[in-house]
Amino acid sequence: MAKTVFHLVVTVSIMFLVFFSSPLISWKMAAAQPLSEEEPLSLGMIADLAKPAVVQVGADHVATVSAPDWGRNLDLLQQDLESLASENDFDLDDEQAVAEQTEALFHSDPLRYIAPSEAVRTTQAVSSGTGSGFIVTPDGYIVTNAHVVYSAEQDLQVLINSAITSFVLEDLQIVFPDINLEQVQQGILTEQQAALAEAVNEFYVDQYNLGTISVGDVQSSVYALSRVSIPGVVVGEKGISAEVIPHATGSPIPGKDVAVIKIEGSNLPTLPLGNETRLQSLDNIIVIGFPGIVTQSGLIPQEGQEPSVTSGQFSGYQTTTGGWRAMQVQTPIAPGNSGGPALDSSGRVVGIATFRSVNPATGEASQSHNFLVPVSIVKDFLNRANVVPSEGSFTQLYRQALIHYSAGRYNEAIDILQQVNNISPNSPYVLDYISRSQAQLGSSASVGIAGNSTDNRGGNFTR
Repeated sequence: MAKTVFHLVVTVSIMFLVFFSSPLISWKMAAAQPLSEEEPLSLGMIADLAKPAVVQVGADHVATVSAPDWGRNLDLLQQDLESLASENDFDLDDEQAVAEQTEALFHSDPLRYIAPSEAVRTTQAVSSGTGSGFIVTPDGYIVTNAHVVYSAEQDLQVLINSAITSFVLEDLQIVFPDINLEQVQQGILTEQQAALAEAVNEFYVDQYNLGTISVGDVQSSVYALSRVSIPGVVVGEKGISAEVIPHATGSPIPGKDVAVIKIEGSNLPTLPLGNETRLQSLDNIIVIGFPGIVTQSGLIPQEGQEPSVTSGQFSGYQTTTGGWRAMQVQTPIAPGNSGGPALDSSGRVVGIATFRSVNPATGEASQSHNFLVPVSIVKDFLNRANVVPSEGSFTQLYRQALIHYSAGRYNEAIDILQQVNNISPNSPYVLDYISRSQAQLGSSASVGIAGNSTDNRGGNFTR
């Protein structure tokens, strides 16, 4: 088996993000309203209210990577072959014996005989990742982490790692034409195949360290994947294109890891922003996002994945090496949660999930030491883009419906949910609460629902 190309020991493990959207219908923008205090919602209902506005965000980076090709050091092979012949008394004039011994020598220690050639090889390297984010305005402004969307030019090792993997696979196919690539991807190789993979990998790591590998023509794209329909928008395989707002995007940890992005939309679900300074130790914190671990088992499909919810408590603040204070929480977060909202007990965003502590000795993450970027920093970046958080009809009506449902007024909930369904046809969240309300009423009669189905897509990668 080939070694991992780069071995990095880090004290934090950064997580990723994911994206979503909704419908085009007439709406009136309003400043974000406080959640109802007459009939407060449970933490579970608050999470359900927030889910439509939590999105999966993805970023793809493609670049051309150039590196020296390699060939066999024929002089060294000949030298070792002559030594072998003198020791084992085989005839150097026997072409078949020479050929067999040459191959045996090469595969016994391929790294010894690999040498750079004057030829240059290129490949298209790909780096992709997803995380989480949340919508703050009905027309499609979204907040996430900068490390989810920032340019791959700042993460060249990922692209180079991808290129080296491509080189290894190409060379295995050339040297072993009958090799089974599916087995290779599962780590099933013969002794000779594993030795060659190891050697090619080591060769290109050395070339990287020598500075002979170059990366150029980097093309980046950011997109959103949605579980809520957007009338008039065709959701392609890569989701809905998103624009990164440069002057409202920070830098990855230890920088202020916030990014503001924009998709086209109307009356999208939104989340209100809160104030982290009002939190006290051990206050409840809810984190919502798309952790990649949910789909890693292969039992949960990535397409249509529902955001996961975890809860814990607020611990306090820790000052980062970047000079700003991160919020420490005991709420579990995992790769893929990055950029997702952290809510207080009233359902307002008080921070965004960003990183967690990792034991450098074991590589294991500590689930009681997770960190958020405070919402006060988020507000600063929104101000840079002149974005004022607000909400439209979807959020206002959906909240009313959940308040009615929580209070046991199921007929009223259904009436309002049908209005929401007209705004965002066939939203899985809305349809679920219509079904639940009907079940509570004990009615088997179906409720008429207007609207056409849409191709709603889920996440696809954890960086």
